[in-house]
Amino acid sequence: MVLSSISLFANQYNITLRTGMLSPDSDLEPGIIGGISLGYYLTPSIEVQLSMDYYRQSNVTHRKHIQTDTPYERLDILSDVESTFIPLSLNLQYNMALTERFIPVFGGGLGVGFLRESVEATDPAFERDYASIDSYQGFNSLVWTGFKYRLNPNLNLLSKVLYRYSELTGSYDLEPFGFVENRQDMSGIGFNLGIEYRF
Repeated sequence: MVLSSISLFANQYNITLRTGMLSPDSDLEPGIIGGISLGYYLTPSIEVQLSMDYYRQSNVTHRKHIQTDTPYERLDILSDVESTFIPLSLNLQYNMALTERFIPVFGGGLGVGFLRESVEATDPAFERDYASIDSYQGFNSLVWTGFKYRLNPNLNLLSKVLYRYSELTGSYDLEPFGFVENRQDMSGIGFNLGIEYRF
């Protein structure tokens, strides 16, 4: 048993590739999210990870459009919105080996999120004199549970369900009248499937 534990702990580094779904609580539609994590095993059970994910989705929804000339005005207009969301996080995961192959996992992480939106009003009357906030950034956190299935000492399959909290802020400069701020919520539930390679 001691020799087995030493053997498993010998490969302390790992890289994980993931894909899955993110269903934001906001007006955005559920979409595919993919990601990559680099990990290091502090102990056979405790793992620290650096993760990056990527979500891109097109929607028809309402966005606030800002009149760029005086008088200042902000209207909520139906728009074509293409969203790109990139969250980064530093995570801690606990791997609870019930058997040699089946390993439940529990984890969470903190970091930052970046959202870029390409917004085009469906009514062309607003295209010339109005602009929209298209860049957001802010706090990103997540918690998850799931399991790994060990194929061999170097390969694990991964499945997990997670909740992400990410509220982002963007602003538009109405110089010399100051800034207009807006918030976008990328919080929501999701799931991931992936494969982990240990080395």
